[in-house]
Amino acid sequence: MKVLNRDIVDELNHFVEISCKDAIDYHLYHEFHEMLIRMSYMATDVTFNYHENKVEMNVLAEHESYDASVVNLFAEVVSVSLEYEDLSCLLKCCILENREEIKHYFPFLSECFQSKSSFKLDIA
Repeated sequence: MKVLNRDIVDELNHFVEISCKDAIDYHLYHEFHEMLIRMSYMATDVTFNYHENKVEMNVLAEHESYDASVVNLFAEVVSVSLEYEDLSCLLKCCILENREEIKHYFPFLSECFQSKSSFKLDIA
């Protein structure tokens, strides 16, 4: 079955809605939330404080210092504290939609759901 990028984005948006429905369940989805922030902001050390509606992270000081082909141990980072009103809205804005970037979700999602499902995606 061919899965279109739009289908993947729609499913990610739906999963964000599910993961943000009840604050009591946030801890169940924290890895998913962190992954979205990491990928969108090219961030490291992402930490959510759900009670204060904050995300703490380190982001690259300059995107020019980032080289995807090497490990960037010495890239300069800046500590950032991001406050949000609506977690679902923040996370949906973080979903990367172009074809090249959408492929990067697959390893994380397949690891999370591999034991729960036996389907195979053929990304168009």
